[in-house]
Amino acid sequence: MQGKILIVDDSVTNRIVLKVKLSSAYYDTRQVRSAAEALAAVRGGLPDLVVVGTDLPDADAVALVAALREVPGADQLPILVLAPAGARALQLAAIAAGADDCLLRPVPDSLLLARVRSLLRAGGTAGEYALPGRAQDLDQLAEPGAAYLPPARIALVAGRPETAVRWRVGLMGEMAERVEIMTREEALAAAPVPEVDLFIIAAEPGPAAGPEGGPAAGLQLMCDLRCRPATRGAAMCIALEHDDLALAVGALDLGADDLLRGPFDAHEAALRARAMIRRKHAADRRRKALRRGLEMALTDPLTGLHNRRHALPALAAMLERVPRGAGCAVMVIDIDRFKSVNDRFGHAAGDQVLIEVARRLGRDCTGADLLARIGGEEFLLALPDVDLQEARARADRVLRAVEAEPIALPGGAGSLRVTVSIGLALSGPADPPVEEGRIRALIDRADRALMVAKGGGRNRVTLSRSAA
Repeated sequence: MQGKILIVDDSVTNRIVLKVKLSSAYYDTRQVRSAAEALAAVRGGLPDLVVVGTDLPDADAVALVAALREVPGADQLPILVLAPAGARALQLAAIAAGADDCLLRPVPDSLLLARVRSLLRAGGTAGEYALPGRAQDLDQLAEPGAAYLPPARIALVAGRPETAVRWRVGLMGEMAERVEIMTREEALAAAPVPEVDLFIIAAEPGPAAGPEGGPAAGLQLMCDLRCRPATRGAAMCIALEHDDLALAVGALDLGADDLLRGPFDAHEAALRARAMIRRKHAADRRRKALRRGLEMALTDPLTGLHNRRHALPALAAMLERVPRGAGCAVMVIDIDRFKSVNDRFGHAAGDQVLIEVARRLGRDCTGADLLARIGGEEFLLALPDVDLQEARARADRVLRAVEAEPIALPGGAGSLRVTVSIGLALSGPADPPVEEGRIRALIDRADRALMVAKGGGRNRVTLSRSAA
């Protein structure tokens, strides 16, 4: 079964009815009757969704929601509260406490299942960016990002100008965010900076939607915004002033993060807006953390160049891209007598030499070239679609660039002139198809040529035999 859902309700009838509805959609459910049991279950292993009823023997639903948010790792756990009919104050209090939504009973099955699907989808996306294993423990050592939310930008899109103005006036009385009115065209043309954090879109945009307008036009706009790089990460809220059940279900299944159902209530809208913005900023942080992690995994932290883990597959991709009949030049570059730099001046001086050599190697590189640090003082430079003459000329320029000026050492230790030795190998049209063995063989040829250059006096370029 897909989706682990924890049902929390003291009423046996409520638990059984909800279990039947969710099980019919092939969700895996677990039932508990108290807040204490719910907290123990969540601490024992996070479910994919918690559905909380208001009939609890040891706490009210609002207190349980707040307590669940305090469980380590559960700050983004999807929580849905089901409240009695007419419990409007409880509904708003639950959302303010951190619930993703609070639906008032009786809830139509189609709407309940659509909201469950929506929350599971959002929770699953969040899980894709989570750090694995012990890395989560390290990530939690950082200051919680949710403690501060930068000012958000909220865009209101409604077909009737008076509707958008009424929304804006109401929201500005409830929150200090930047709230602006946009037409459909302005929303679709939204610039990436500053990005819109939340779109609140009328499901029935009215005459301004054009001849193809109507109730579905607002949902179509949401789908269009999801497809654009500048707006795909924004939170989306659909406003249904007539609370059309079919539209509500359709909006959730098409990707709406939340709904405003019925006449516009500025206080409710502000509560839901804050929750959506909080989740959106949390998702942004997870994406940025993942991006940083990927960059760190593929980047040498000292020089900022790519590392060996990146270099091998990148070289394979380069060989795949070169035109038929052409080849690539691969240089393995080693700093001459680098050990003596560390021994005489210390490792800080050695680090400075590595940084400056890397800078000089990259000075002549284009976006098509591949430059990486593949060992302690060893670098790899690959050039696509070049012949032997071009490759040799480039290698000679590298020699001159490195030895041209002394490198200033840290701590006022003076300066040092360094040189490099280069082994050069070329791939050709007669080489076998691109595979890991061929890549390693090409680098090995350049490495053997480097050894010849080092043995022949250093500060020189040596071609591999097949290249010569």
